[in-house]
Amino acid sequence: MNSSSALDKIVIIGGGFAGLFTGINLIEKGFDKVIVFEEHKTIGEPRHCAGLVSEKALKMFNLYEDDFVINTVSRARFFSPAGIDFEIEGEKAIVIDRVLFDRFLAEKFESLGGRIVYKRVDRPCFINDTVKGVYLDGDEYCEADLVVDCEGVHSGCRILPMTGLSPPETLLHATQFDIENAFVDDVSHVELHFGREVAPGFFLWLIPLDEKNVRIGVASSDIYKRPPDLLWKFMKHGIRRDMFTIANVKYRFGGLIVASGPIGKTYTSGFLAVGDVAGQVKPTTGGGIFTGGICSIAAAQAIAWAHDYGEYSEKTLSKYEMLWRHILGREFKYMLLARKFLLKMRDHEIDELFKAIRDSGICDRVGRKGDMDLQFRTFMEFIRSPRVTLKILKIMLRRQ
Repeated sequence: MNSSSALDKIVIIGGGFAGLFTGINLIEKGFDKVIVFEEHKTIGEPRHCAGLVSEKALKMFNLYEDDFVINTVSRARFFSPAGIDFEIEGEKAIVIDRVLFDRFLAEKFESLGGRIVYKRVDRPCFINDTVKGVYLDGDEYCEADLVVDCEGVHSGCRILPMTGLSPPETLLHATQFDIENAFVDDVSHVELHFGREVAPGFFLWLIPLDEKNVRIGVASSDIYKRPPDLLWKFMKHGIRRDMFTIANVKYRFGGLIVASGPIGKTYTSGFLAVGDVAGQVKPTTGGGIFTGGICSIAAAQAIAWAHDYGEYSEKTLSKYEMLWRHILGREFKYMLLARKFLLKMRDHEIDELFKAIRDSGICDRVGRKGDMDLQFRTFMEFIRSPRVTLKILKIMLRRQ
């Protein structure tokens, strides 16, 4: 970048991970007028995230600190509706305190010279069809050379449609309980439970925090099966009910999960969308730290290119979408197909598939060669097993 970078003012909407990490990357690119507008009074609250992220991803982003790590896990156990299970042992994942993590990001952003303003953005300002700033509550105006929307989906994706861009199509409601006095038999593995009665359209997760505390959460695509009701039912009658005999709910929180993949277009003149609001989350799990982090880096790079070109036009900012789709496009495409396939499966078909995976002997290889962040690699390891591939083909042929 040239020395005039200080003249460019960048406004970021949203003080979550995507907003703060985009701000950090912009400052490190040479921009020194970066403002984050956060509608809540405190960074990191209200909580939404399950808090499970690969250790590798945080270290790659240079964001790893012991202070916000609650637990480390290295195994995942998958349960079908009938209780058929298989286990994969692979790379380390960490359970983070999301409030402390977001506050760590905020401190890093401000230490680099960024500014956080605790005000709600009401709408963007247009001049000649180009976003040139934002209006805050009360019609206060903040001029900007570029606006980056990182508001997430929990705020209702208010700003995105005002720019002519379409928000994510499918949002699932999710609820999580932090449970204390649970019987946690192994703190090194997470559990994922599938089935229409357990978690229609998604899955239920159990994440150990320590020997007596666990986080349990679920998302649902069935409007008649509310996530809180599904959690209570699982805790009282599910196959892991013994874990919750004397347990009680310490904290309850929830939110929305994007399940439709990235939106069709993530830029327009003077404006970019990054993170959950752009649908840049894993379609299979709803996790957004790795994918959102990659897209934050891509956004900062594209903004620097546009700056050097001399304008933040739709043409120059289109490089942002070219960059993140080049890195993650295949990942989003095939994992969205995998999600759609799982969504159509009946419970007995999930039982059949899980049995094929368990009996194939493929789990050890998947654990060695799979990737928690780039899940396409994991998927490819599964279908290397003839038994698993044959079972998938049989299920697909039934649908013809």
